[in-house]
Amino acid sequence: IGIIGMSWCDRSINGKTDAHDASGPMYSEKRGIITSGSLFSAETYKTAGPFREEFFIDMVDYDFCLRARAKGLLVIKLHETGFEHSLGCSAVHRMFGMKVITYNHNALRLYYRIRNASVLVGEYLKSDPLFSMALVTGNIRIVCKIILFERNKYRKMVEVIRGIRDSLVGKSGKREQVSYD
Repeated sequence: IGIIGMSWCDRSINGKTDAHDASGPMYSEKRGIITSGSLFSAETYKTAGPFREEFFIDMVDYDFCLRARAKGLLVIKLHETGFEHSLGCSAVHRMFGMKVITYNHNALRLYYRIRNASVLVGEYLKSDPLFSMALVTGNIRIVCKIILFERNKYRKMVEVIRGIRDSLVGKSGKREQVSYD
């Protein structure tokens, strides 16, 4: 086992949790987990390599998990809720009787999320197509939620497009905030 993570509860939306049914197994093997609340040894860090500095905000944890798995280490997620965690400014919406959760990240944060996920898709498409497709699907969901529910749609969509563009041309690292005027 390389990394053990815990399920979490989002305090900003009435305790929404990513925990599983308590009557099921205590844990499951995952392709990637968030590093908040996770444990791994110095040996795992040495084996997987350091966290990717050019990502520094989003997808750092998934990249680390993917590299650990590529070295033969397991990524385990405990199903019991172990901590509170907030993903942006979460809000619950209703659409066609279904509950839709938005995280309402600012435009720059969306840039990093989309760019870094797109980079990982390019890097892991052949070796882990299911995870790559999950990232693509996640990015599409983010765009749909921005269009349907979030404020500052223009700024956010500009950053989504910049993130995709920069991933394709290999631009990485921290970038300056831009003006939308």
